[in-house]
Amino acid sequence: MKYLQGFILFVSFLFVSCGNQEIKLTLSEVERCICEHPDNALETLRGMNQSSLNTKKLRAKYALLYAMALDKNFIDTTDVSVIMPAVDYYKRHGNPDEKLKTHFYLGRIYLNARRLDKAAYEYSLAESEAEKTQDLVQKGLLFMNFSYLYNWIHNNDKQLKYAEKGLACYMEAGDTSRMNLSYGDLARAYHGRQEWDKADSLYRIGIEKAKHDSLVVSNLLANYAKMKMIQTEPDPHGAISLLESLSHEYHQSLSIIDYGVYAYASDMAGDHTTCDQIVVQLENLDDKHNIDALIWLYRIYNRRGEYKKALDYLQSAKVYNIEVLDSLLALPVSEGLQDYYRSAAEESRVRSHKILIISAVSLSFAVLLFMIFLLYHRVRLMKERENDRQMLHLLDEAKRVLEQENAELKSKYDISEDERKKVRLSLASVYKEKFVTMGELCKAYLGLNGRSDKKDLIYYHVEQLISDINGDNNLFDKFESRINQDLNGILVHIKEDLGIAGKKDERFICYLIAGLDSQTIAMLLNLSVSNVYTKRSRLRERIRKLDSPYKEDYLLMI
Repeated sequence: MKYLQGFILFVSFLFVSCGNQEIKLTLSEVERCICEHPDNALETLRGMNQSSLNTKKLRAKYALLYAMALDKNFIDTTDVSVIMPAVDYYKRHGNPDEKLKTHFYLGRIYLNARRLDKAAYEYSLAESEAEKTQDLVQKGLLFMNFSYLYNWIHNNDKQLKYAEKGLACYMEAGDTSRMNLSYGDLARAYHGRQEWDKADSLYRIGIEKAKHDSLVVSNLLANYAKMKMIQTEPDPHGAISLLESLSHEYHQSLSIIDYGVYAYASDMAGDHTTCDQIVVQLENLDDKHNIDALIWLYRIYNRRGEYKKALDYLQSAKVYNIEVLDSLLALPVSEGLQDYYRSAAEESRVRSHKILIISAVSLSFAVLLFMIFLLYHRVRLMKERENDRQMLHLLDEAKRVLEQENAELKSKYDISEDERKKVRLSLASVYKEKFVTMGELCKAYLGLNGRSDKKDLIYYHVEQLISDINGDNNLFDKFESRINQDLNGILVHIKEDLGIAGKKDERFICYLIAGLDSQTIAMLLNLSVSNVYTKRSRLRERIRKLDSPYKEDYLLMI
């Protein structure tokens, strides 16, 4: 069961790892194409199963990319929860690029909600990270958004400064599309400084360079038309022409500000009907949407001499602008940064204190573990030494017992060998004459076999001798009796244990005990030498299988 659980955990880990790897690849692909194909990136992100984002890092990456995709698809969300997983994670993790983008796109969300103070604060945090990154395009976007914020509070010098910094980043990165758009940002900065000629020139350059980029041109045309109506010498026909080009040539819908500019230009050009039609629509907008039209309604009614209405719209516009300025200046950026760094320092101090405590506890725990390890090692070493001592004692005792048994066995063997020698000497005395003669004749017979001059005589004597030995039962009985007498009845016991009844088998055993060689036994029993070896081997095998107290004696003698 334990191994099964381990296997299940291992397989689950593999599935999670494979799933995480696939998600990482998808997010990497989204990040790669999000600038050129933001619509595809957003579609891919929306199609992902968010429950599969099983780590904080993956959720942070997804949240950041989703906020970027919304912004690049001109979906002006005001929901900060979209990007908060990234904000929470990249506070302590991530590289400068990720931190820069997180602060920037959180600032964009605040900008969509007209929370300019919050946007400025996040942009300032992003700017502190921009110094550590090499992402020129992202830095350019940040600087241009700063320029936009300064335009809101009419700080024209700062607006121009950040627009120039943004353009420099785009030029270094070689981003032509954003460079062209930056000409419009620069032009807006110059017309904020009322340097109309420079602004006009920059708008023309931007429109010419970006003529194949409808989004960039649309932005430039709208701002250019607005400038033509607020410059010292208004150009209503030029403004109308630009807005009509925006609508008809580039097929872009006019914004509320664009309609306000168009109405004001039409009134100034003498087309009061068109102006009135647009004014009615603007005045019917709800409070949330008519904010951008207030200043243009003021200009129209002021020009017509309807000062009461003009004053009402002017006051509404001022109230809104004051609220915007109050919001933006409620927490100065420098003070906000001080609070941020103070908070970061306090957080760092607390984190350092926690790290110190954790380190102290870890060190104490490590020392305790080390002491336990030393104690355990010491106890184990002492136990091993005691075991070794006991083992040596047992080995010494075993050695002593073995030596004693070996001495006893040697003594028994020596005694047995002496007895065997005595038996064989005794047997030799019984058969001395017969066996000596037989042995000599056998040697002569074997050695002279094949010689015609002595063959008959030797052969006759050998046959006669073998016949006498085999036929002399009294002699064999004396031989058998002597063996039993000298070897404690070994033949009696072996015949009982093996169930031997045949005379030939009895004689074979007697000859083996007497120590006769195989050739002699073969001659005496009329067997081949190979049969003698086989018969002796089988006899010993039968003896080994016996359950007899005399088994070792049998094997020793045979």
